[in-house]
Amino acid sequence: MQNEEHNDIMASNNAPPPSDGSPTSVRDPSWPQPACLKHIGFCGIDDSVSPRHVGSVLRSYPFVEFGILFHPDREGRPRYASREQVHRICDVVRSVRRHRANVLGEKEAGKISLAAHLCGSRAKEILSGDGSFVSELQGRGFTRIQLNIYVKVDATAANGVDASILGSAATARNVVDVIGEHPALEFILQKNEDTRPLWSNLLRHRRTREGGEKLRNMTMLLDDSRGTGAVSRELPPPPEEHDVGYAGGIGPSNIDEMLERVSRAAAGRTTWIDMESSLRTKLSSTEDGDIFDINKCFSVIDAVVKRGIHTQSNFLLPDEHGHGHESGHPNAETNKSKR
Repeated sequence: MQNEEHNDIMASNNAPPPSDGSPTSVRDPSWPQPACLKHIGFCGIDDSVSPRHVGSVLRSYPFVEFGILFHPDREGRPRYASREQVHRICDVVRSVRRHRANVLGEKEAGKISLAAHLCGSRAKEILSGDGSFVSELQGRGFTRIQLNIYVKVDATAANGVDASILGSAATARNVVDVIGEHPALEFILQKNEDTRPLWSNLLRHRRTREGGEKLRNMTMLLDDSRGTGAVSRELPPPPEEHDVGYAGGIGPSNIDEMLERVSRAAAGRTTWIDMESSLRTKLSSTEDGDIFDINKCFSVIDAVVKRGIHTQSNFLLPDEHGHGHESGHPNAETNKSKR
């Protein structure tokens, strides 16, 4: 029975997005003004997902941003894609962008985002001023870089960063330089009490002339859970000096509630949400049984569309006869008008 369940869910992970039955953007008048969400982040895609259908989702829902976790010691394990899988996903994303550029123009193609979440030694490279891997990621088509920094619980811990390193002036300067060397990328710092020594130093740099230039592309992610998936108790409003995104326990089971909370907190500011743990399905006690469940992504997408935050691509919407639009392009009506 377990094997049948595994096959069913893996088959659905390899199925293209549904082309009918998805909710339209009809809003309940009691809801707050919808948040201006530039991205809906689905993090932790790994080798359990078909890259071709990552592309199908992006083509149908360009506001979705898939995130890949990078940790050299964990490549190929659940949540961490193998090198081969990363290359396949990047190829598909480039293909989606080319298609979108041909149909809608370069500006629309640029809206397709791919995020790299740097963990372990990859995050430490940034803290030491080494931006070579970031440059490699940019060449592969990544557009946003998130630093997943965890502070050591004690001096003997093998993983994590020593708190004294985060607060040093040299570390702040290293991060400023790496960010400044990649102005086309958006860099995301986790903003919590553990990382306060780093982000507070960076904000001080940002108020200088040089720092203001180099750190224009720095944003922050608010996540009380520190990556554990616990629901954030508070969602503070974005500060004036930088944009923020929201994470922490967001997922299919509470997406309506969290969209309302984010809408109220952001109060019209552009933001984003990100999720990871809530998108997993455990099919067995073995490591291979922990998969990225793309069906859960669709549950979140449906809620976002229903809230009126984003709309369906035209080719997914039925016409007055109940049929989909004739074109398979991202915007069939646009194509019709050009004929």
